[in-house]
Amino acid sequence: MLDILASIFGVSIGMVLDEWFYLVFTDGANNSYFLPISFWGDLLLICLTVVYLMAILFFQKDKSTKAL
Repeated sequence: MLDILASIFGVSIGMVLDEWFYLVFTDGANNSYFLPISFWGDLLLICLTVVYLMAILFFQKDKSTKAL
């Protein structure tokens, strides 16, 4: 059940990041979804989020091995 909830949370965060970048860096028109800035901005946010999550996993793993 926890895996399902984590998956739903991940998809929801992805949708929020997409809309956040769209509303901040474009004019908000429907055609703005097809602009390069929308694509590259979303790609950048996805990459930053993945790096952030990898860092969390790395440091969490590092702490758990020190305790052993």
